[in-house]
Amino acid sequence: MDTDVKGKVNNTQLPSTKPLYPLFEAIVNSIQSIQEAKIENGYIKIYIERDKSQMDLSESSNDKNVENNSDLEVLAPIVSFNITDNGKGFDNSNYDSFLRAESTYKSKLGGKGVGRFVWLKAFKYVKISSTFFDGKEYYTRNFDFVPNGTGVENYSCTKANTTSEIVTSVMLNDFFTKYSLKCPKKIDTIARHVVEHFIMFYIMDTIPNITIYDGDNSVLLHEIYKTEYSSHVTRYGIVINNVNSNIWVRKIYTTSSREHEVVLCANNRIVLPEVLRDNPEIDNKLFDQERNMFVLQCYVTSTILDDIVNQERTDFAFTPENETIFEDTIKKSTFTNAVVQLIKEKFATEIYTIKQYRYDMVTEYIRSYCPQYRYLLNQKYRDELELVPLKSITDNKIELELFRISSSVELELKKRAKKLQEDLDVNSTEYKEALSKYSEDENEIGKSSLAKYIIHRKTIIDVFDRALGKQDDGKYSIEDVIHKWIFPMRSTSDEITYKEQNLWMIDERLAYHYYLASDKPLSTLDPVITSSKKEPDIIVFNNPISVVNDESKPYGNIVIIEFKRPMRKDTSDTKNPIDQVSDYIDCIREGKSLDRKGRPITVNPDSTQFYAYIICDYTPDMKTLCRKRGFTPTPDDMGCYFYNPNQKSYTEVISFDKLLQDARARNRVLFDKLNLA
Repeated sequence: MDTDVKGKVNNTQLPSTKPLYPLFEAIVNSIQSIQEAKIENGYIKIYIERDKSQMDLSESSNDKNVENNSDLEVLAPIVSFNITDNGKGFDNSNYDSFLRAESTYKSKLGGKGVGRFVWLKAFKYVKISSTFFDGKEYYTRNFDFVPNGTGVENYSCTKANTTSEIVTSVMLNDFFTKYSLKCPKKIDTIARHVVEHFIMFYIMDTIPNITIYDGDNSVLLHEIYKTEYSSHVTRYGIVINNVNSNIWVRKIYTTSSREHEVVLCANNRIVLPEVLRDNPEIDNKLFDQERNMFVLQCYVTSTILDDIVNQERTDFAFTPENETIFEDTIKKSTFTNAVVQLIKEKFATEIYTIKQYRYDMVTEYIRSYCPQYRYLLNQKYRDELELVPLKSITDNKIELELFRISSSVELELKKRAKKLQEDLDVNSTEYKEALSKYSEDENEIGKSSLAKYIIHRKTIIDVFDRALGKQDDGKYSIEDVIHKWIFPMRSTSDEITYKEQNLWMIDERLAYHYYLASDKPLSTLDPVITSSKKEPDIIVFNNPISVVNDESKPYGNIVIIEFKRPMRKDTSDTKNPIDQVSDYIDCIREGKSLDRKGRPITVNPDSTQFYAYIICDYTPDMKTLCRKRGFTPTPDDMGCYFYNPNQKSYTEVISFDKLLQDARARNRVLFDKLNLA
């Protein structure tokens, strides 16, 4: 052989994910041999050889390639493929071509002259035996193809019996582990891979009969093609880069996760199959008029692709997508875009059907579960809703898509606001029209935000309700579990956002405060300075008569909130919450206060009012304690209140049930407007 075989094999590229490519190269050689001999009843037989001695049941049963087959013989690893055909055979011309690397002998058939080196990339050696007729006599040529020396060993060529059948056998021996581990094991799976690789030959009916044998089992590939692949194939002529090309569209009915594919071919052989993604209009599934689901497999053939396929037929020499210097570039996107455009034209009805289906599903979801996105039902957003991926619908991820769309709308609105502020003349007609349109859209977003907040409130009330009941362990939630739904533990208002606290459940006014601290010793509170180590659950300082950030004035009122464990029965003198709250009030009144900048803050002894909320279960013991301290029961008998003129403090005991009942009552009209149960 006129080449360095070992070097050629080393330079040949074959990913381990393509373990059947050597088999494909042997098959295409047989096809070309049969075509060259012009044999009408040509055949190709493929024999699978397995190493049963190395087969381990425990390992095989865990092999992901096995596909749940329990047949021990099928699970044995494949070591060899024997490909036989009744084509022209290794006559002198074919053998001379075989000895020349990158021979052009079969260039008219798309041959690159390097396929045989792919054999040695995945197999240790190849044994070839061929009977042929030279025009006068029959001969049998035998030799081994190996990755060293001249590449040919054990050569012989002898006369054969005149009655001998012209047949060639190519035996790919000793599968390298790197590839054999990735090779499918089931005969049916291998057969389908062969059909799919040579699908264009089957579509154009230019392939001989191929049979695969595996011990006592055999599969006729024409039958697989006829039953699984032949229907719903249509050819469309198309011009790509001024070259007449073809797109063969195969409709595959399936409910599986399979998606549309673009399959780029060279010399009628599959080279680069890719899932068609990133085009929302063409979803991963389409519907026919009977609402049956299908995907499209689009095979692209073109002399352009024939010319730029690499020698191993695993990829194309495309120009990078970002290349703009040269005009005569060939980019992969050119072919993908051509397929997308063809699908849009030829399957416009089916695309409209799936868009309508998606729109109906999304709008129903909004009406039933996401009223905060109801503004997206406006006709101007229909195109966006129609393009929600079908996978998001089937995987219950509609709300994520709605959030994405809503965020995009809000971002666009901000850009328009900036343009109004910077670019337009306030006295112009254009400005007035843009402002009117902006105000209309802004109002829709505002309604959406309000709906989100109402749903948030409903969720918090429901979660709080569940937290009050007995847990799985039969116990009631401890204070910090109840507390966290109102305000995060050990936090100040400088450390959390407004959305993270839910003081509105106690009193709507508590959401607006000058300073708030949670579960921290009074000595650590800013702006209060005191030596006390007592820890009220929540302290709110409020100044209703001045701006919230004006730190130089005395506080108008101070609010203290104390939580107690649900169903707590201990109200002894050392633990009762009424006295604890009173002690907190005295501690603050007697302390010296500095603001966050270290400037003195005065609590006015004459005007500063204290409001205390005690949130607990209103047990008989608690009722008795309140009665002894002079508290007045509320009309619903779910709490009580008391005003202490000496401390200028108003204290209210609120049961957990009353807290929930009042929160629901205050928000019921909002829930009803959004149809929230």
